Amino acid sequence: MALPAEKPAIRPQLLLVDDDPRIMSITMKNLQISGFDVTKAKTNAMALAELRAKQYDLILIDPNLNKASGFELMEMINVDKDLGGIPMIMLTGLKAKQSVQRCLHLGAAAYVLKPFKPDVLAQHIQRTLKLNDKNEVNQTAAQERKEKSNSRAQSIQKIMLKLQEGKIEFPTLPEVGLKLIELMKDEDVSFNEVSDLIEREPGISTKLIKVANSSAYASGKAVSSTKEAIMRLGMQHTMNTVLLIVNSTVFEIKSDLLAGIQRDLWKHAITVAVYAKYIGKEIGYSRPDAMFALGLLHDVGKVMLLRVMQDMPEDKVSQNVEAINATMANLHTQFGPMLLQKWKFTNDFVEVAKYHHEAPNINKHSKAVLIASFANVVAHEYENGLSESSIETISQFPHFEILKLKKQSFERIQESVSTELDGLLSILSS
Repeated sequence: MALPAEKPAIRPQLLLVDDDPRIMSITMKNLQISGFDVTKAKTNAMALAELRAKQYDLILIDPNLNKASGFELMEMINVDKDLGGIPMIMLTGLKAKQSVQRCLHLGAAAYVLKPFKPDVLAQHIQRTLKLNDKNEVNQTAAQERKEKSNSRAQSIQKIMLKLQEGKIEFPTLPEVGLKLIELMKDEDVSFNEVSDLIEREPGISTKLIKVANSSAYASGKAVSSTKEAIMRLGMQHTMNTVLLIVNSTVFEIKSDLLAGIQRDLWKHAITVAVYAKYIGKEIGYSRPDAMFALGLLHDVGKVMLLRVMQDMPEDKVSQNVEAINATMANLHTQFGPMLLQKWKFTNDFVEVAKYHHEAPNINKHSKAVLIASFANVVAHEYENGLSESSIETISQFPHFEILKLKKQSFERIQESVSTELDGLLSILSS
């Protein structure tokens, strides 16, 4: 009697995320010899695309991938309910205690230092997957992730199809916003032009005066007029503040869930804006105050996508926080630049919205993009509870060296940021 044919061994599917071609090639070959199927990805975008298109059992990530990007990828995977169950192993040369702690805090199952022996890495992978006793459980979880991922992918396709067919309505800036953009382009803009524009909008004037009287700017007698507020804040900061007021009211959101996410997005945008401004000042950037506006609108594509998803109530994605965040992460660098172009913002704004997640490249990116990109990374650290040990981690980002920053200068930046944020965040509560 013939014995039943043995089922072929299941080769675990691994995704390797690293930007070093030599290490990637060697690691892939060794893992394939050890019995794993390996797919490579050099960037966050490529990794996320792979994770949404194919079922993987484990992800190998260099958290120092373009420095900040590996950590950002881990964060994006964690907030995505469809991907969050996939185990992650970190492959890195970072030995600092805070780097290890950050990876483990973000859910890394193991932390393997480079250079590593092939058999040691294989053992870590086998131990993490627990193929001998949990293979069936892994397959079930993977199938659930695949079904959820397919659902979310279909939603993204729907949004892109609506965009291609011209069925997505981009919001129009109110007249005050359009005129403000023109004033911001004019280096010779006058005090009276700015005050006249604001005084025609009582709601904006009231909020501006509130900011001028906040603890960040108050000195002596409280101001009671638009002109006094402008004198206290300064022309550029006044225009930046009005830009925030206008944009925070353009995207009308009725859903409580989406409105809460929108609020968090604007809080992050304000934090990025303030960091961008003071980083610009610290490195001697020619127009540091202009960096505030660039940082403020870096994620405007996400705010736009919330409005798009609000108009798709039948879609399950718009009812799930993790799925909403994943959709925004996937599409916002496409929608943001398009919206800013329609609003006739300068090319600096468009480039920041498009490239702020890319690895810093001094030959490709403008100084404004580099500053805004770094401000975005630091803002995430700040929101997660910035501490003295975090500065060591931040100093390892490539932006730090490219922008010629020092740890002492970053401490000065931090003091200025903390003071200014309170006054600006009050706008969201009024």
